[in-house]
Amino acid sequence: MPRALVCYLCGGQFFAKSCAPRDAAEQQKQQPVVPPGMKLVKKGSSQVEACPKGQFRAGFAGAADASALNAAKKSGKPRAAGSVAPAQAADPVPRLCPQNSWCPGGIADATVTPTACPNWLWTEAMGATSQDECRVPPGHFLQGTGPTAAVTPCTTGSLTATPAQPGTYQPDWLLPSDAAAAACKSCGAGILSFANEPLAVFAPDDDGTGRPKLLSVAATNISCYIRQGQGMVLDTAAGSTTADPIYKAVTCSSNSVGVPDTQYGLEEAPCSECPDNMITANLFKSSVTGGYYDVGACLVPPGYGYYGGGAAPCVKGEYNEGLDSPRGEDCKACPADGLTTPGPDGAVASAAECRCVLPGYGYDAARTVSKCPVGDVRIAFKINSGEQLLRRAPSTAAAAAAAAKDTDTPAQTQQAIKPRDMGIGIFSWWSDATAASVGLEMPNPTPSSGPLSASECVQTCNDLSECAAVVITSDAEGGVSGCSLRKGETGAGNSVRTLVRTRTSTVDAL
Repeated sequence: MPRALVCYLCGGQFFAKSCAPRDAAEQQKQQPVVPPGMKLVKKGSSQVEACPKGQFRAGFAGAADASALNAAKKSGKPRAAGSVAPAQAADPVPRLCPQNSWCPGGIADATVTPTACPNWLWTEAMGATSQDECRVPPGHFLQGTGPTAAVTPCTTGSLTATPAQPGTYQPDWLLPSDAAAAACKSCGAGILSFANEPLAVFAPDDDGTGRPKLLSVAATNISCYIRQGQGMVLDTAAGSTTADPIYKAVTCSSNSVGVPDTQYGLEEAPCSECPDNMITANLFKSSVTGGYYDVGACLVPPGYGYYGGGAAPCVKGEYNEGLDSPRGEDCKACPADGLTTPGPDGAVASAAECRCVLPGYGYDAARTVSKCPVGDVRIAFKINSGEQLLRRAPSTAAAAAAAAKDTDTPAQTQQAIKPRDMGIGIFSWWSDATAASVGLEMPNPTPSSGPLSASECVQTCNDLSECAAVVITSDAEGGVSGCSLRKGETGAGNSVRTLVRTRTSTVDAL
């Protein structure tokens, strides 16, 4: 039986020129050689390497030959690494079929020329074996139909176009016949996209030994983004469902806050509402979107104070200018004793609104406020509107009494001093020694219950449409000794008028 022949590597990387018998002595006699397409790494080295791209070396060379160190350069078609012949139209050295083309068996050589994919279609990598591997790549779509159709990058959107165009993306390798290949997916109304995801691109002359370059494309919804001061919500009007959510961008304005910077990806990110009763007023407002992007944009409104979880109206007798940052400060008390704010609900923004006299206080012609003397008489006039009264009301007790009796008062003033069907809980408080002579005294509506307290007297007047005022008398110790109800005199048409003055307070101040 003949001996088997086998080839051995010589010197680590050299090749014997022929196969040797399985005999150590004969093997050592073989001359180490450098094979075609290879060269020595350096003189005296036992290592060989492929000829660089664009060079070749034909035939075998002894390890000691000078030709083993060099590779020839020839003009013509660029050669792949390890080439053994000059550049030619055909490829004598088998290599992977280039990307975006196909070859039977996936190999290009002297007998197989690569066929480019039609319509600028791509292949996922090198070595495609048929046209069926030609696809629309991620981040692209097939624009047009027929022979003129071409692979085109997904658009990133434009908000200045008419109508505005949202950004788009496309995540898959698609057959040109796939309906999804005709258009990229929309990010959603008002949402843009940015080509920032990598797609491998191999050079046309890459033989499989090179590294691909990375092309940035809008491949997935991670490329979609909203901008500073915006939020993202489900677009139910566009048909959003749980299985197939559709999103849209919203600008966070009018007392709400959006994202602080560009935010990528499609997921719900609604605007955050400002804390209770707080407002936005051009602080931390994006110059790009007009939306607010920081919680510091939420401010305390005028007439409110900050209490930790939001804002609340200043109580009667307090005020706050508001619009403070950070989120405002506590309401401030009226600066002068004996003064309070108008109305029952507070929410006053300025110390100038501390213009109403508290019960037990009065003011003189110079508008100086002081406590009423012991034994003094106070009178409270029921009013319609504080603002109307400040413009039109009489300024003295005598003028108030005259207005109540005057049947020739112009209609506008007459309307201002008519009583309401039901009171609004606001009274004008005066210290006036002549109070007992103002108006007509009304009987106690519930005489069997005894004299009314001051609070009961004020509340009863508030509820009676004909009651215009309450007269309260204090005792020697400064306490309340009694009260009575008053009404205005009837004039033409039996219209009952309220007796009015220019300072207000409320029942809860008693």
